[in-house]
Amino acid sequence: MRKFLFFVAIVGALVFAAGRPLVVAAGSVDAYWKGGLTPFDLAGDGRRALLNQLYSFNIATRSCVSLAQSTPLSDGVYYIGDDGRRHAFVDDRVYASWYTDRSQVREIAASQLASIPLGETITYKTGPRLIKFEVDPKVYAVDANGWLRWIKTPSVAAELFGSAWQQRVDVVSDAFFINYVFGTDISTPSDYTPV
Repeated sequence: MRKFLFFVAIVGALVFAAGRPLVVAAGSVDAYWKGGLTPFDLAGDGRRALLNQLYSFNIATRSCVSLAQSTPLSDGVYYIGDDGRRHAFVDDRVYASWYTDRSQVREIAASQLASIPLGETITYKTGPRLIKFEVDPKVYAVDANGWLRWIKTPSVAAELFGSAWQQRVDVVSDAFFINYVFGTDISTPSDYTPV
């Protein structure tokens, strides 16, 4: 019996791999193969139903989706995480910190999007953008861990990000303050290594 089950599992895996749908994955074309969804990877921790639902919609984890019929209220893009949830990019600026364009965003039906539960909001990726909250005068750099680090002086900001560093500052709504983790302050240029 054990040999038979092993054989069924192998044949099923080969059939599934050969029939895997082409899914445009975020970040790179092969991201689906490296970490995407397969029925054999499903964990029994409550994610099974979510991931099976994504699979039935032909949606890979680690991909981006948006509504097929764009309306003024539906321009949002969501990242589909390994947890089976959709994680919202708060706006185009946050999305642009991760991706160069929307060519890899897959459009899906409103009913499909609505059936995927919301997860945590996507925050800025480490890179050249600086962050400032609406009512907080501090300007932050995003470090390699995704943490915000206060740049204590304009001269340090200029040394790290150039004389036009102020043009790199994005003002973020205070409503998203709780989505970030804060690291140690940047007092000197040696306190921070830009990515």
